Amino acid sequence: MEHEFIYAIVSRNGKEGIIDVHGKEIVPAIYESVGTFKEGMVAVERRENDESKSKWGFYGRDGMLKVPFMYDLARPFAEGLAPVQLEGKWGYVNLEGELQIACKYNLASLFFGGKAIVKLGDRNGIIDTSGNWTVDLPSFDTAEILTENMLAISHNKKWGVITLKGEMIIEPMYDSLRWIEGVGCMVKNVQGEDLMGEAIYQVGIITLDGQEVIPMRYRSIGSPFYEGVAPFEVSDPADPEYLNTKFGLLHISGKVVCPPVYDSATPLIDGISIVSIKKKGATHPHNPYRYDEVFGAINKNGDVVIPLIYSSLRPIFFENTLLIASMGPLKSGGYMHLNRETLAIKNHADWPRYGMIDLRGSVIVPFDYGHIEPLENEYLLVRLAEYQKYGVISLSNQVIIPFQNAKIESLGKGLFFEKLAEDVCRVFDIQQNLLLELAGVYVTSYDHQMGLLAVLDKRSGKSGYLDLEGNYIVEPQWDRPFEFELM
Repeated sequence: MEHEFIYAIVSRNGKEGIIDVHGKEIVPAIYESVGTFKEGMVAVERRENDESKSKWGFYGRDGMLKVPFMYDLARPFAEGLAPVQLEGKWGYVNLEGELQIACKYNLASLFFGGKAIVKLGDRNGIIDTSGNWTVDLPSFDTAEILTENMLAISHNKKWGVITLKGEMIIEPMYDSLRWIEGVGCMVKNVQGEDLMGEAIYQVGIITLDGQEVIPMRYRSIGSPFYEGVAPFEVSDPADPEYLNTKFGLLHISGKVVCPPVYDSATPLIDGISIVSIKKKGATHPHNPYRYDEVFGAINKNGDVVIPLIYSSLRPIFFENTLLIASMGPLKSGGYMHLNRETLAIKNHADWPRYGMIDLRGSVIVPFDYGHIEPLENEYLLVRLAEYQKYGVISLSNQVIIPFQNAKIESLGKGLFFEKLAEDVCRVFDIQQNLLLELAGVYVTSYDHQMGLLAVLDKRSGKSGYLDLEGNYIVEPQWDRPFEFELM
C-alpha cells in the first residue's frame, strides 16, 4: 500500500508547479499548467518555443519526468493507463511511461472496470487494458459512463442509454440526461428561453426500461430523492418575467405530495424541506423589484411544521440538525437586488436578528445576534446585533469567549484569528491562549490536518505556510494562496 503523499499546486510568475509539504519543488514552477496526482503521476503542460503550441508529459511523485513532453493532450491515469493524444489520435501510456496502446483512436475515455470507450473512424466500441476490441457499440458522437454496466450516449445532440454490451436501453431523444442512483434517469428537453436567454426545460424521470415514472411537465426536479421525495418547480412560459415559478414536493412514484405553492423548496433535511414565500414589495429607484421573503419548513407530506415567519433559514449539522434563523426583514435603510445580494445597509439596526431553532421550531439560541457561524464542538461564533461585538457562545447561550470590539474569525478546529492593528494580528485558541502574534502577514486559513497556517505576506503579496510556533514551513514566495492535497 502506498504511503500518504501530500502536495500542493503553486504558481509563480504565471507558471505552475508542485511542492511537497516541506516546500520543496517536486515539479518546478516553470510550466503552463499541472494537473492533480492520480496513481502517483501528474500531467504537466509545457509551452513550446512557438507560444501557440504546447506539449504534455507526466511527472512522478519522486519529481522525475516519467513521460516525455511529446503529446498534444493528456488526461489523468486510471487503472494504470492514461489517454494521450498525438497528431489528433488518442492512445494510452502506462505507469512506466510506455505507449501501451497505440495512438489511433478518434476518441478515448478513461478506463473504468477494465474497460474504455473508444471511437475508431466510424466504429464505436469498448477495449480492454491490452487494447483488444471487445464490444461494438451503436453510433454516437460522445459517451459517458453511468455505471459499471451502462453508458449515456449522444447522437445528433440527443442523449440516450445503452449497456456495455451495446444494447439500446433508452433511445437518444433527450437534450440532456443524468443518472440518479436507485431511481433512473432524469431527462430534459429544451422548451424555450427566458428573458435572460437561459434555457427553459421540460424535465421528467424515466426508468431503464424506458417507462416514464415522472412525466416531463416540470421545469426542474431536485435530487437526490430523500425518503422518496424531492422538490419540483413549475412555471408559466407565457409569463414574460417568470415571476410565477413555484415549488412543491414530488414522490418518486410521480405523485405530487405538496402542490407548487412556494417560491423555493430544498431537498429533505432530516424529514423537512425548507420553503419560502416571496411577496412583491416597495420599489427602489435602482431596483424595480424588492421582495420580503419568509421562510419556514414542511414535512414530506407537505404539512407545515415550522411556520413561515423567518427571513432566512439555514441548516447546520451538529449532533442534531438545527437551523440558523433570522427574524425581521430589511427596513427602508437597506435594499436587495432580485438575486438577493444585499447591496447597501445604512444602519446596522436594519440587519435581521439571528438565532437558532430546532426542527420543531423551538428556539435554542435567542434572536440577539447579527451573525452566527457554527464551529466545532457545538460552539457558535456570533456578533451582537446592537454593538458590533464578537464572541463565542455554546448552544446553551453560555459565553465561551467574551464579546469584544475586534472582529474574530474562525480558522477551524478551535483556533481563531484577530486583527489587532493594520499590520499586526494574533492567533489564539478556544481557551483564549495566545498561540502567535504576527506582524506583516495576514492569516488566510488553517490546515488542521497539517497543523499549518496559510499566510499572505502584506509587503510582497506572496503566500506561504507557518507552523503554530511561527516558523515558516513554506516561505511566502507563491503568487496565490494554495492548499495541500493528499494523494
